[in-house]
Amino acid sequence: MLDHIPKAIEQLKLDHRNMARLLDLVQSELESMRAGEPPDFDLLHSVMEYALHYPDICHHPKEDAIYRRLVRRDPSTEARVGDLAKEHAHLSELTRKLAAALHNVAQDVEVPRAWLEGLVEDYLSANRRHMAMEEQRFFPLAMTALSDEDWDEIDAAAVTKDDPLFGGRLAGEYRGLYDRIMRLSL
Repeated sequence: MLDHIPKAIEQLKLDHRNMARLLDLVQSELESMRAGEPPDFDLLHSVMEYALHYPDICHHPKEDAIYRRLVRRDPSTEARVGDLAKEHAHLSELTRKLAAALHNVAQDVEVPRAWLEGLVEDYLSANRRHMAMEEQRFFPLAMTALSDEDWDEIDAAAVTKDDPLFGGRLAGEYRGLYDRIMRLSL
């Protein structure tokens, strides 16, 4: 077992905390919608735009690399964690489906309200359940089984792209979303 938290795990946990903040915003919009208020489509569009890109480009590939190495080292991981790549594909599909539905609603396309609310609930619960599993089972298994050399190789091979919302340089299209998150954090 390592005596420190690997850089990759620190970044993945930070990504999870940041994603949880976005999920809280989506949850808040769902509650507003249920109260009869119109959702903030600009906010939801920004959340979906971010969720469609950053996780699949940076976050999930890093987890997948850790998972493949971990399964090679300890094949029982697959039974204890499940098929991580399949879960990531499911989350990506759910994100695309929700983004398309929200786009349609914003364009005044008729969408059954109960269906949309159910889709938002599915999106929220799937993401929260997935992140909890990784935090409680996957990350601890990886930290126990992988060596410093494994972590160095994982870090060297990882895509190093600044997080456009929570990274050092805020991308312009996310300024409104970032400001909203900061206001809610106070």
